[in-house]
Amino acid sequence: MKQWLEKYFGFSEKEMRGLFFLLIIIGVLSISPIIYSFLFPIEAREISEKSKQEIRLFLANTVNDRKESPADEIRVNGEIEYIDFDPNELSLQLGKRIGLSHRQIQMIQNYVAKGGHFYKKEDFQKIYAISKADYERLAPYIKIPAQHQNVSYSKKEVEAKHLPPVKGNKEEPITKLHIELNSTDSIALQKLRGIGPVFASRIVRFRNSLGGFHHVSQLMEVYGMDKERYEPLLDHIFVDTTLVKKIDINHADFKLLNKHPFITYKQANAIIQYRKQHGKYEKADDLLNILILDEDFLHKIAPYLFFSK
Repeated sequence: MKQWLEKYFGFSEKEMRGLFFLLIIIGVLSISPIIYSFLFPIEAREISEKSKQEIRLFLANTVNDRKESPADEIRVNGEIEYIDFDPNELSLQLGKRIGLSHRQIQMIQNYVAKGGHFYKKEDFQKIYAISKADYERLAPYIKIPAQHQNVSYSKKEVEAKHLPPVKGNKEEPITKLHIELNSTDSIALQKLRGIGPVFASRIVRFRNSLGGFHHVSQLMEVYGMDKERYEPLLDHIFVDTTLVKKIDINHADFKLLNKHPFITYKQANAIIQYRKQHGKYEKADDLLNILILDEDFLHKIAPYLFFSK
């Protein structure tokens, strides 16, 4: 070993002794944890009843956001103030004063920022983070000014609520809008209940990517749209299907097909490859010959296609 090291590495005798000494130190350090654990085994300590109680108390106080009690949180720092407030203009400071947590306040502010609106106090309980107890506690203090209240009702709402007709217009008790979704702009959309600047922009962007709405129900596919926001719009909107921009399926390239929100990358590629192998499509049902396309896909995309000869 010594001769081999001297031959291939050129170590002197002094360097050889230093190397062996270093190897011995490394070996000792490597096995020292094993020796220590053998000589000084760790004894299992039993947790006292007092410690267990402290642990249970800590876990009980450390709740997740969904189970937190905002009222208790506020009482630690001060008393809850029961004062009138408008949820449409709720600030962080005011929210904490009335006993709401930071998370609840943030969700309310995000809802308003994204185009949501509180027209009546009952709308407050639509916020996911607001529990039934929170709503019942704060409902008497929710005061929505007249300018924030909904003054336009659908015919169904008038009949259901037994609302009196608007003065000076006994024959028509509602203010009904007539907005055509494929030709309107984001400013006109903001006249609709529950549609603010952010939501109006989303609707216009989605419409443009589609090539136009084929049916008003497609509004439900706009990000953030739900039934509570959608249903009140139905008496005020309509679509002109002649304004829908269609794709010539027999001449469209991959980029154009993939750009459509209803067509995925794989579907666009499959449509192009099938057309190259079998020639032009004659009708919409021809797309069902492609294995990865089904009737649901065809139902959604057919209104946006035409088949040139």
